[in-house]
Amino acid sequence: MVRSHIEKIGGFALAAREAGADRLRYCDTIGVMEPFKTYEIVSALIKETGMDVEMHTHNDFGMATATALAGVKAGARFVGVTVNELGERAGNAALEEVGP
Repeated sequence: MVRSHIEKIGGFALAAREAGADRLRYCDTIGVMEPFKTYEIVSALIKETGMDVEMHTHNDFGMATATALAGVKAGARFVGVTVNELGERAGNAALEEVGP
């Protein structure tokens, strides 16, 4: 499930870059993304914008770590994580699961 079309995200990212942003945070705040689609989207965003990407995934359906790692495999350089189970709402990917 994708809640926003890649063209809109890419356009937003390019406008943000023109305004001085150097990083795009790709968010799955309701925890419904699946890793394969995430990989495709993050790859496309990096290719289209040339910006660094940060993953922000939630664990509503137990996929936060898998989705975050799919983003990393696609080229994301940053991941928002929980530390000692402290995080947002349903939780983000756990630091110990994402790795060093």
